[in-house]
Amino acid sequence: MIQELRLRNYRSVRDVTLKLGRVNLLIGPNNSGKTNILKAITFFGEMVRGKVYSEAELERLHFGLANSFLTNYLYYSPELSLLLNTNFIIGSRSHSSSMLCYLAQHKNLSRDGFVLRKYYSCLLVEFKQMPKHNIVTKFSATTIPTVSELNSSYARWFRAYFAGDFKISSEPVNGQNHSMVNYLIENSDIIPSEQNQNSQFLGNSYYWTANQGHITKQNTVPEYIDEAIQCPLSPSDYITTQIYHIEPSLMKQGYPTKSDEFLDSDGGNIVSLLDLMRDKYQVEFNNIKRDISLFIPEFEDISFERVELDKKDPLRLKYPTDTIKKLGLKDKQGNIYWADELSDGTLYFLALLCIIHQPNPSKLLLIEEPETGIHPRRIREALDLIYSLAEEKDLQVIITTHSPQVVDYFSDIPECVHIVDKVDGETNVKNLQHDIIDDRNKKYKEAGVEPVPYTEELGENWMMGFLGGVPYASQE
Repeated sequence: MIQELRLRNYRSVRDVTLKLGRVNLLIGPNNSGKTNILKAITFFGEMVRGKVYSEAELERLHFGLANSFLTNYLYYSPELSLLLNTNFIIGSRSHSSSMLCYLAQHKNLSRDGFVLRKYYSCLLVEFKQMPKHNIVTKFSATTIPTVSELNSSYARWFRAYFAGDFKISSEPVNGQNHSMVNYLIENSDIIPSEQNQNSQFLGNSYYWTANQGHITKQNTVPEYIDEAIQCPLSPSDYITTQIYHIEPSLMKQGYPTKSDEFLDSDGGNIVSLLDLMRDKYQVEFNNIKRDISLFIPEFEDISFERVELDKKDPLRLKYPTDTIKKLGLKDKQGNIYWADELSDGTLYFLALLCIIHQPNPSKLLLIEEPETGIHPRRIREALDLIYSLAEEKDLQVIITTHSPQVVDYFSDIPECVHIVDKVDGETNVKNLQHDIIDDRNKKYKEAGVEPVPYTEELGENWMMGFLGGVPYASQE
């Protein structure tokens, strides 16, 4: 599980740290930065998986640079970064690992101070935390042209985050190994010249020590490193590229069966996903049917039907050769109710089941406003479903909401609630338990006043503005 997540310099998020539990909640007014926090996670998830952003896109996303007249006068910009601290159990052993994805803008200046060249460097580092050591198990860099610049950039990060020993492992890229840097982006122009000229550097792993930012190669690898590099899970397994904001109306339409293995963020391709799961992932498909019977007891099976469309139908024009199908649920009497006959709440429950039971779900799920389209009396059932399936699948979830009923659900776990506000254009986050309730009750105790039981009517206390994270007159 992710124990702690730190984001720096993405859009309105200058520096935010979240301590996470199994299911977590972000609450705050519109435009406070809740979605920016989720988008920052997916931004780095895409980068880890190889997406390359243009300089213009990065500047637009980089806090403090997009609209700053100082942009051309800063030699080093504040880094845009994501730091994850994770802990997971394999067998009887507990493993603590971290991942840092770090972007910094560099400038080559003339003697007169004019910018001759701007470029971003990216470092991706995963390291295992041992009792006396930090061991890097993955390290990659892009747009850093020389070994000296690589060492300089890494040393800058190194001094900022931790000190100790580290190991750089070798993984093949395009059939070759690079001992100092694992290049995750193919056809990179950053392979150090000394490696190109001397093949003895290829195909090996070395142990390196770091002292005050100076990197030194050692020929002997200590035994304690083996445990770190053999661990099958890594922090990057916990970073996602998808934010779910389900739109039941899109699920009521026919859809081409394109063998989709992931549910789209709006749920619109649910027909294609379930059609594939029925044929290829029968265990997961049967789990969805099982849970339908538990959470929507009037139904027990999933049905599909081919849809014949006129040649001029917009869907047929968009998908001229694909088979179009529609989705339905079968009740216990054998009656089929097609998606356009089902309630939005029923379709939302079905989408939640698909999110969690899809063949390769992310270890971290991001869900916006799960109350959308659900009757208030069924919100608790939906959250029970999310929580129970997260436990069953060993997943984590971050939810955003504007619903006091959703907030009430977290009355027993206020440490998993984060209050989001924006002050002077910057997103601020406070943990409900540690930063608000504990702090206030400590002051009440010092003043001889009885502590306030905020969690007894948590949703109401939030709506009344007692906890922050609500719009004020100037924001409405």
